[in-house]
Amino acid sequence: MVDPSTNWGIGVSRRFIAFSCLHFPEHDPSAIDWLLAQIREQQPSYVVSLGDMIDTACLSRFSKDSVASLASEYAAVDQFCSAVNDAAPKAKRVWIQGNHEQRMFRAEHAALSDILDYRKHIRSARSWKHIPYIYSRQHVFRLGPVTFHHGFNCSDSGIKREVINLGNPNGLVISGHTHRPHDVIPVAFGSTVVPYWYSNPGTFIRPEQGYTHTLDTSRWGTGVVVGDTITKRQVGSTPEWTASLITYRNHWDGPKNRSGPEADA
Repeated sequence: MVDPSTNWGIGVSRRFIAFSCLHFPEHDPSAIDWLLAQIREQQPSYVVSLGDMIDTACLSRFSKDSVASLASEYAAVDQFCSAVNDAAPKAKRVWIQGNHEQRMFRAEHAALSDILDYRKHIRSARSWKHIPYIYSRQHVFRLGPVTFHHGFNCSDSGIKREVINLGNPNGLVISGHTHRPHDVIPVAFGSTVVPYWYSNPGTFIRPEQGYTHTLDTSRWGTGVVVGDTITKRQVGSTPEWTASLITYRNHWDGPKNRSGPEADA
């Protein structure tokens, strides 16, 4: 956790809550209940989904006959977004698309994209701001010095490059994609620490999901990143924000409920 600067200058502090990788219908229902409780408790000014809210398994190049239909996935996400709208009715809500949402907009689906587009089917998400999955500084969501995006790399070095390329000096970058939660940490190259920070809330996929047996889930976990930021300017001489990770479950130590900030192991 980074403490707020002693001099945040002129501006209004806004609270945010960010989460990632729900992967409906492969989600953990108990973790979703916890997430909604966190949103109700925090009453943030901004609710930010970092993408992969929809699994879109049927659009995978490795799709099997047994996967859920898009219609059922859209219905489940519609119910969730409606619950978020009710939990924080005054909040601005942002949906940053992830690589799983991007599947419906891939070149091989170009002729069907207008029909597949989730925004036409999930009524409760029509009041959300939607940001496409594109690696560029123009396709992120910013709250002053805090930058939100889904994530494009899984390696530590790749993530650090993203933070530098997409974030701002003395700012925080929050992304998902890896399913590995970690608290706010600075970017370091060897012993050299640079003035950029990043965090990851993890995933809400259920631990016992079948296809995970082929993956290394030892660092996967579930949480949210909650913080406050001055939205007036993107770059300052000091970090004009504060944020921390609140975890619900780390997959490697079972379904234990977590009640406070906890750094990644």
